[in-house]
Amino acid sequence: MDALRCLAAEALLHLAAKEGLDLDDEETAVAHGPYGKPYFAAHPEAHFNLSHSGAWILCAVHDAPVGVDVEQEAPERMDTHTFMSPQEALRHSQLKREDRPNHFFRLWTLKESLLKAAGTGLGHDPRRITLSLEASGVTLEGAPIAPLGTRWVLDSLPMPVGAAAALCFAGPGPRQ
Repeated sequence: MDALRCLAAEALLHLAAKEGLDLDDEETAVAHGPYGKPYFAAHPEAHFNLSHSGAWILCAVHDAPVGVDVEQEAPERMDTHTFMSPQEALRHSQLKREDRPNHFFRLWTLKESLLKAAGTGLGHDPRRITLSLEASGVTLEGAPIAPLGTRWVLDSLPMPVGAAAALCFAGPGPRQ
């Protein structure tokens, strides 16, 4: 099943590259950066990112660094010690038990999309990042530095119950 998801993700990437970036199939050969972030070898200025989990596949293309993450919620994978900052873990522990899976996977996907956009992956310890989920949006502290003249734009994507997804990209504004 995972091999099928990988093939579907690759097909989605080729379609997105063609439709969103006007690239031909020959121009979409993929190379990898120092932390494993993929990029188009012939067009390093064109950014993309993929994620898949369960029945879900996400693809984003952009003219600036971009990251996406999707997760099928699985309570057995909820280990707050591996990626939550102490402040996030405290807030998480104060939630009602039934609200914890959604909160956990929302934080997970937000951080994962940020680290993928930054190109660091887990080379930047996610426990050093603190996200605050407010009605007005997501605020962050301790994130990798955004490219010069940009800031990280980060938000959850709408998903059905039992799944979480997020998108992050470098948008115009003061560096974070």
